[in-house]
Amino acid sequence: DGAHGDAIERAFSVPKDFNQELESKSNVELRALMTDDDAFDALLASTTCVRESVAFVKELKAEISRACDDNEALAGEVRAAQTQRALLESTDLRRAEEAYELARENVSTRRANYPTLALAIDRARERARSLEESCRASAAALASTRGRVDRDDLDDFVRAYVEQKTTQHRLDLTADIAQE
Repeated sequence: DGAHGDAIERAFSVPKDFNQELESKSNVELRALMTDDDAFDALLASTTCVRESVAFVKELKAEISRACDDNEALAGEVRAAQTQRALLESTDLRRAEEAYELARENVSTRRANYPTLALAIDRARERARSLEESCRASAAALASTRGRVDRDDLDDFVRAYVEQKTTQHRLDLTADIAQE
């Protein structure tokens, strides 16, 4: 209540230089001030306290206007960032979560099938050798046809051969890295 009372008292107080202004006026001027609202308002507005208050209000309004402009600019940036975030969450995060879940499942499956690293490396090398032999056998079978293969069978062979060789190299590389 003390601070509230002080604020009210200041709001209704007479400017410090107002009494001096009144004392310097003649009786005729004082009567004019009492009867003419515009003259009284002009006298009051000329006091230092009122001029400082008006200047303070102008500065405050300008600062509020600048803050509003800054807030509007920031609001635009926030909206843009929210849009980017929503876009990233709906695309990249979903793909990353799916890839992570698949990798986690693969790790769980491999751990169940290969309890030790040495066993996993051996099985990877065995599978790579098996794929290499299969590729050689497929290539030999294709060569034995002496060009009497239709286009679809050739496309199927190439697709399967590339897939097997890619898997073979991936297994060999994985085994080499794991063994280091």
